[in-house]
Amino acid sequence: MKVQYTSGEGLGGRTLMSGWHGRLFKGWTILTTIVAGSGLPQTPLYLAAVPGTGFTGTIRPDLTGSAIYASHPGVHLNAAAYAAPLLGQWGTAGGNSIVGPGQFSLDTSLVRTFRPSARFYLDARVDATNLLNHGVFTGWNTTVNSTQFGIPVAANPMRSLEISLRLRF
Repeated sequence: MKVQYTSGEGLGGRTLMSGWHGRLFKGWTILTTIVAGSGLPQTPLYLAAVPGTGFTGTIRPDLTGSAIYASHPGVHLNAAAYAAPLLGQWGTAGGNSIVGPGQFSLDTSLVRTFRPSARFYLDARVDATNLLNHGVFTGWNTTVNSTQFGIPVAANPMRSLEISLRLRF
């Protein structure tokens, strides 16, 4: 969702207010982008060769009946919920059966345009990415026979600010 508000210049380039109030409040623009969503689907994987098939690589594990998300702190998936498939068999775990981490980000920009003369415009801008510095993971490690199963793969970037001035003529 994107939201933008501009205070504007008023009629004929003058603000609707006079004096220092008018000089303070004209020419501002604020832009906000909010990205929010539920977790993306992920598939549990098991690294193995399937004898008699000629297939070597990632297959799906078997479900054991344990809760998928009942794990200890720091690990987001329960390894006991999965087991190696029977020799020569494909696993029973469904594709996209794991819900990945939810997503949230708030990005904001604040811009002010100054007119030092009739020919020049000076734009001052502050851009903030991930303004709230909310930590969000991109996904879980879903390889069941990995020692890092259930641990976050990576995190989205932390807050960053960028300040810029631009002279237009």
